[in-house]
Amino acid sequence: MKTPGSLSFRQRIGRTVRVLLAALVLLGTADLLGAVCRRFVRMNLSPSLPRGLYRPVPLPLARGRLVSACLPLPSARLGRARSYLPPGSCPGGSAPVLKILAALPGDRVEITPSGVLVNGARLRNSAAHTEDSHGRSLVAIHQGRYHLRGCYWLAAPHPDSWDSRYFGCLPRESLYEVLVPWWTSSPTPPLLDFRARKSESPARGVKQGGARTPRRSRYFFHSRSISCTVKESGLRRM
Repeated sequence: MKTPGSLSFRQRIGRTVRVLLAALVLLGTADLLGAVCRRFVRMNLSPSLPRGLYRPVPLPLARGRLVSACLPLPSARLGRARSYLPPGSCPGGSAPVLKILAALPGDRVEITPSGVLVNGARLRNSAAHTEDSHGRSLVAIHQGRYHLRGCYWLAAPHPDSWDSRYFGCLPRESLYEVLVPWWTSSPTPPLLDFRARKSESPARGVKQGGARTPRRSRYFFHSRSISCTVKESGLRRM
């Protein structure tokens, strides 16, 4: 005959087993979700572009598109040392950067004290700084006119963006994937500076990474999305 004490012990054993099984299921679900996120979703926490979730898409490289890229090793090491970049799978143990593809091979890039121009169109907030927000010195690309040869110019419409104005243009193998916004804190702001003179209006062949009029919602679900060290061989001074 079973005593109440033995039944209570078995109940405790059964409850423990159920808790362990539930924990295993939760851990397996978390691992599965993590694998799915790593495969289909990218998270951006940098203020250079709207924070939130982005997803990779099989689209060709074109001006105005968002791309992720691994930086050259010296730039990646500097980014990790100064906490510009979080840890990741790129060379130097850094994560890829998320930027707008501003110029393609064959385009002309002009670097001036007031900012960067691509084929005559001024990029928004593209003037280089001499130091970062902590007072550490920054080395920018020398001012002048350049013709891109086999490399791509990355930019972002944020005044403090760490982009090609500092590490230069990147070769094709450094570009990882094309991304589109999926769930972000705001629409992607325009890359071209519409406050510039009319003579510096968007040149032919230059797309801007613009966006729709912001909504009042804090986060934006993009349901209709199909969604450095400069190598001398990459830049040719004009």
